[in-house]
Amino acid sequence: MIGDAVELLRGTAVELRRDPVAAVVGLVPLIALGMWGDLGGAGIMPLSFFAASIASFVLHYVLTRRAMRAGGLLAKDASGDVSGLFLLNLVSNLATALGFVLLILPGIWLLARWLAAVPILFAEKTTPSEAMAASAARTRPLLVPIILAVVALYAPSIAALVASIALPEADIISPGMSFVINFASTISQLAGWYMAIATYRAVQPEPVEAVFA
Repeated sequence: MIGDAVELLRGTAVELRRDPVAAVVGLVPLIALGMWGDLGGAGIMPLSFFAASIASFVLHYVLTRRAMRAGGLLAKDASGDVSGLFLLNLVSNLATALGFVLLILPGIWLLARWLAAVPILFAEKTTPSEAMAASAARTRPLLVPIILAVVALYAPSIAALVASIALPEADIISPGMSFVINFASTISQLAGWYMAIATYRAVQPEPVEAVFA
């Protein structure tokens, strides 16, 4: 069971260490595509965004399933649900983004409630809506520590967003600053996938021997 935000962050690190090479390799294309968009000019931005979205989807699918298998949460022969992940991401990302636009707190709240939805979708063979509902129900008693952990995990991404808005365009399109901003946002995104697994491990309906082991 999640005792506090620090415990969930430790659990995230544990899940990440189950497949560290793949996690590090996954950073490379996302950072590279982000920098391509920053440095390539206005004409490249839509293409880089589209390419980054595809790469992010593929990596989310592959890295999540690899880490879940390594941690004993997913059978090796478990079938994938690519369309389910696409639909779940589409609905949850749109709702969460709207929450952030209207006010930051609703976005964080929705992100925390649905944090375990993707692992539930893969491990329990539910529909996307069932996975989101199950995640919301199971995380409800632990919502405060989950929200605090989410805020801590996404702090680099928030800082990168603020920097991209506040800094002059000439600074943003410099290779060094572009790398820093894209690295910060990407590390939060990727670590969030492993936090989802750690959260699922903690809120499984059946107890496990060691929640974050």
